[in-house]
Amino acid sequence: MNSMRTTVTGFPVKFYFAGGIGIFLLILVISFRPFSIVNAGERGVIMKFGKVQDQVLDEGIHPILPIATSVKKLSVRVQQNSFKFDAASKDLQKITAELAVNWHVDPIRVNKVFQQVGDKQQIISGIITPAVSEVLKAATAKKTAEEIITKRTELKEEIDKSLKIRLAAYGLIVDDVSLVNFAFSPEFGKA
Repeated sequence: MNSMRTTVTGFPVKFYFAGGIGIFLLILVISFRPFSIVNAGERGVIMKFGKVQDQVLDEGIHPILPIATSVKKLSVRVQQNSFKFDAASKDLQKITAELAVNWHVDPIRVNKVFQQVGDKQQIISGIITPAVSEVLKAATAKKTAEEIITKRTELKEEIDKSLKIRLAAYGLIVDDVSLVNFAFSPEFGKA
């Protein structure tokens, strides 16, 4: 007689035991996620015990040490944000300006951007919004209301150039700036 114990289905008990251990190990591996998937248009910032590492993960699947390592993902795709600010012209006319800024995080400097600034929302609120406001106000203060209307292209180029320089220091690349709309005070329209 066979010394192995069998079940009703005819398989030895040790096969069920081995299968149970295999399923348990598979669940354990999946729950600890010893890998990270970085999607297209993203870069992964590696953090070991909370410290940002120098290496940046490109798109794809990457092995990681689950408990010690985590990966924060940042988009390096072109983002568009619209801004609306009040400013003044050289001749002290009140202007409400709408701008659209196309920008993206420099893929090579993603880890430094995350370490120094944070995620997308922190980048927009802490860096881009104040920079756009200041650059717009500085540019419109150099021109009269009439020049803002007639030399719109020059104004756009000045804002674009100033923003590129200002945001490059933070690892952000400005792709384009669009002057969507300028609205002057009702008094200016009557004059």
